[in-house]
Amino acid sequence: MNRFFRSLFVVALAIGVVSGCSESDRPEASGKAALLAINGIVDAPDATFLIEERSLGATSFGNATQASRYDDLSYTFNFDIFVPGEASRRRLASQTLDVVRDKAYLFVLGGSIAAPSIYLFEEDERLWDGTETVFELSLVHANNTLGAIDVYFAEPGVAPVAGNEIASVNLGERVPKAEYATGEYVLTVTAAGEPQTILYTSETRTWTPARTDTVVILDSNPSRTGGVTASLITAAGGSVLLTDPRFPPAARVLHAAEGVGNIDLAENSDFDNLIASNLAFAELTDDLPLTAGTNTYTFTDAGNQGAPLVEEEFTISAGANQTLTLVGPPGEPDILATVSVRRPFAASGRLNFVNAASSFEAVDIYLLDAGTAIDEEAAYFSFAEFKSAVPLAAVEAKDYELTITLFGEKTVLAGPIPLAISNRELLEIFILDTADPSVAQVKIIRYGP
Repeated sequence: MNRFFRSLFVVALAIGVVSGCSESDRPEASGKAALLAINGIVDAPDATFLIEERSLGATSFGNATQASRYDDLSYTFNFDIFVPGEASRRRLASQTLDVVRDKAYLFVLGGSIAAPSIYLFEEDERLWDGTETVFELSLVHANNTLGAIDVYFAEPGVAPVAGNEIASVNLGERVPKAEYATGEYVLTVTAAGEPQTILYTSETRTWTPARTDTVVILDSNPSRTGGVTASLITAAGGSVLLTDPRFPPAARVLHAAEGVGNIDLAENSDFDNLIASNLAFAELTDDLPLTAGTNTYTFTDAGNQGAPLVEEEFTISAGANQTLTLVGPPGEPDILATVSVRRPFAASGRLNFVNAASSFEAVDIYLLDAGTAIDEEAAYFSFAEFKSAVPLAAVEAKDYELTITLFGEKTVLAGPIPLAISNRELLEIFILDTADPSVAQVKIIRYGP
């Protein structure tokens, strides 16, 4: 069954700067077209989308640039990334295109860092007046791990049945856009010809009228528990992650409240089925399943359900990975809920720091080459407050020494600690108290090779 069209170019890549014509050399434009780009490489950092050498915005995995409109002329479009340790931005892929007026162009950066591709799609631009009762939807297959897929788009409760798919597509192809009446729908992706082999299914979603959307099927994100990433991209460049309700969220639980004895954790007061039990200070659990939605989490002394230490309500979406940390001194405990980011970068390491040490209102973090004293060096990050996460950052893969000091001072709380970081490795580093209020410790969790 061949109900799709293939409107793409798998681009032969050009590494290096491609120079365009000057404005004076260009022919006169007769109109404009819409341009949109998506970063579909799961192990890539933010990718900058450029027209010639002018940036149209940077975007992270699964997200899009803000839509732009440009004259119907010939341009070279580029995707660049920043790699720590390299002198200039690295050009991943380029595509020369004669832009046609009143068209909408979608550039999907796909493949991998080692072998990137651009999937390019062109369609007539739809202008809505707001009175319509329908919407348009298309789908792009950019998942490197899947073969051919069948796509179903139906009302809730309608199971996939061979012959009812809206299209069958291969990697790099798009299901052409089609009109649908406003209402509730479920998107389902199965292996081609195997409706019983469900690879992805969305939650029930109400689709509103007068809009053009594209769903992009991407590789699995290690930061989430699901097997397929589905990202909804609007014509304006908005991005929405479409979660798969079959995959519950998960959490690691960390006991970081020095001076508090062993602890239990319950979800929604279900003390007969504890999330974690008898957890000692500085101990971290493996990933534990949670319930999607808004739930109450209660920490108690181990075995003492009648004496809650702290109880808080959190909303956690399907597929999310979290870390639930008990922090604070005895008598003032609190729950710190942080997103557990685990998506590595192919060409660098990544670092994620969390200050869970209640003895220190704020600390400075030094990350220096091995053997370098901190005396005359600037901090890697200054003023990491208690109960806060330092913004995630990419770092060059090499050997470092990690040192933690009081904020604004060179008073060492922990370190120097040897720290080797590899490409494709993400380190989640928790700063913890010790029994000595003038000394900190670090707990390092590694994700990656």
